Amino acid sequence: MKRQHWIILLIIALIVGGIFFYNRGIRGRDQVGEQPGPGQVQDGDTEEPDVNGEERLSLSNYFLTEPGLRLSFSGEGYAHADRITWVAHTNNNIVQHMEQSAATTIAKVYDISDTEIVLIFAQEEVYDEEDYTEVGQRNRSKSILRSPIEVGNTWEDDEMTYEIEAVDEPLTVPYGTFETIRVRERNIDGESESVNYYAVRYGLIKSIFTGENYEVIIQLESVEE
Repeated sequence: MKRQHWIILLIIALIVGGIFFYNRGIRGRDQVGEQPGPGQVQDGDTEEPDVNGEERLSLSNYFLTEPGLRLSFSGEGYAHADRITWVAHTNNNIVQHMEQSAATTIAKVYDISDTEIVLIFAQEEVYDEEDYTEVGQRNRSKSILRSPIEVGNTWEDDEMTYEIEAVDEPLTVPYGTFETIRVRERNIDGESESVNYYAVRYGLIKSIFTGENYEVIIQLESVEE
């Protein structure tokens, strides 16, 4: 009888001890949190932005805004299709490009917002990089890109209609292979159209302009930093 009594006491002790250590383990996890397993993110941590995610799809990422880059383009179908493009001036959300070809040098000024990128000013025969970012009078209103960046998005102006035909479309140009946005611009009178490809950081990297009985192709060949 005494032996059975000790066995019962031992069982009770084991049960009480098990409950004590179980509760202690629960409290410890509550204080320090469970360690994340492979591929998991601990509470409070944030993942690095994915280049293929939403941040990459912001409009400004698909446009040349970085001073110091010089983009060289090779062209075919037109004697003066070759050109060099660079950022000459920036003024908050206003960016001025210079486009230099054998025929002329053009200053183009763009207004960049969360919803669209608009060409607001253009001036030919500019050879001294004059700053046009503060020009009061705008002589252009061409929305070259407009959100949302998704297939089927369309817009128009007085002369052109625009449609995003592809997003994340692989495209190879002489400089390399990129995932691009493909935008088709059609002249309202139907006489011409162009297909433009925009890539992260560099903006427009290829353009195919088609008119009656001719085609001009311009594509990114090299970049100087």
